[in-house]
Amino acid sequence: MTAPARAMAAMAHQPCWNARRWPREQYRDPGQRSRLAEKGADLFPALAALMQWGDKWLSASGGPIELQHRDCGEPVAVELRCTAGHPVSPVDLDLMRRK
Repeated sequence: MTAPARAMAAMAHQPCWNARRWPREQYRDPGQRSRLAEKGADLFPALAALMQWGDKWLSASGGPIELQHRDCGEPVAVELRCTAGHPVSPVDLDLMRRK
């Protein structure tokens, strides 16, 4: 893991544990697993996008870990879509004031 990735992971995870965005629950003795609370689940796409960016631009090997879809085993990628479901790129966006 690169130094920037380690720093990002340390900064991202500690406040989330402290703010209980990832509450701990008992899981298969003796360990624990994490389950995202609502705030953490809302934040997760942003963290996944930063991970995807770092894998592309900061690591020649693509990074030490990847997110995989549990059901099919394929890698997960973050993409922007409008509320109608269309994929969008930065050139397709307008910055508008909320009504």
